[in-house]
Amino acid sequence: MALDTLHFILTFAPITLSKTTEMTLQWQNILDTEDLYFSQIWQIYQEAFPVTEKRNLQQQKRILKNQNYNLSAIFSSGAIAGLIGWWDFPSLRFIEHIAIAQKFRGGGLGSQFLNEFIEQNNKPILLEVEKPEDEISVRRIEFYKRLGFHLNIVDYLQPPYQKEQEPLPLFVMTYPKASSQQQIDVFVENHHQEIYFD
Repeated sequence: MALDTLHFILTFAPITLSKTTEMTLQWQNILDTEDLYFSQIWQIYQEAFPVTEKRNLQQQKRILKNQNYNLSAIFSSGAIAGLIGWWDFPSLRFIEHIAIAQKFRGGGLGSQFLNEFIEQNNKPILLEVEKPEDEISVRRIEFYKRLGFHLNIVDYLQPPYQKEQEPLPLFVMTYPKASSQQQIDVFVENHHQEIYFD
């Protein structure tokens, strides 16, 4: 998923992420599409992701009912600054989407938020990235590496979100350790059906 494109664990109290920047972030879980903040984060979501990497509105309505799925609005100084969609499985957490709104990019908000996610997480974390075939993709991978993620050069296909689309070849990054082809295959076997086809 795109870099500007991030969720959190199920405590939604304010957190001061950095005394040096004095940036205070909050996040709030979005339970359904009628939520007060859904329309704003949906706009960020639509702008941040290509059509091959996102759900349509009906799919999103359905996935919000899944108890393993979490969608949160990220707030900075009271304004919606981004979103994170992630899955909480027994053995890992999968960050499916993370996005920072255009006007909040470049100030370190994404990395600070993700650092907090990592620090308060007790499971391995997995996310998808586009292959390093252009400058933006390379920068995205380096961003996650600086946060301690490992790039796994193994075969991996993101299933299509829409029937008319083709599977998308991506790489998987994992925290805190690298993963083998076998481990990635287990993730695919155990979780892809729920994430992409339900």
